[in-house]
Amino acid sequence: MKQIRVPSFFCLLYPPLHLVLATEPRSIVTIVTMEELKDRNSYVKATNADGLAILEATAVPSTLPQMAPYPDLLSSQPWCSQCKAIAPFVEKMMKRYPDARFYNYDTDTADDISQELGANRMPTFHAFKDGDLLGSVTGARAAELEKLIKEGYDGKVVEDGE
Repeated sequence: MKQIRVPSFFCLLYPPLHLVLATEPRSIVTIVTMEELKDRNSYVKATNADGLAILEATAVPSTLPQMAPYPDLLSSQPWCSQCKAIAPFVEKMMKRYPDARFYNYDTDTADDISQELGANRMPTFHAFKDGDLLGSVTGARAAELEKLIKEGYDGKVVEDGE
């Protein structure tokens, strides 16, 4: 998980920027993004680590503007409609299950990962526990995703409002 501070107007320009943790009028907002897996090495490292890892397959259009000084932020945002729809729920899961590690990867640029996992529809979530694949969820299916996370999660659960 990476935190990036950006001007609040930036979120109005690019509404798919999700996972906003704190906002104040005319101020800086903190955006938490999932770490992006860019190649097979980062994928192997993420999925073989101890604990629970959730990988989200997303798609980013090739015409995405690279606006300095925030190219890392823009390159990691989902732009498919179902990815946008489930983004607030993923934010909630990241807060509720803080010991789980959340990652995303672009199916176009990290095609070796998407081929290995068979991710051909977005979003597709894969859960790994201690290096073993627990299962997957395709589409914006919040209840199924949380069930998959609960199945492999051993850490502290943070309830809403804590």
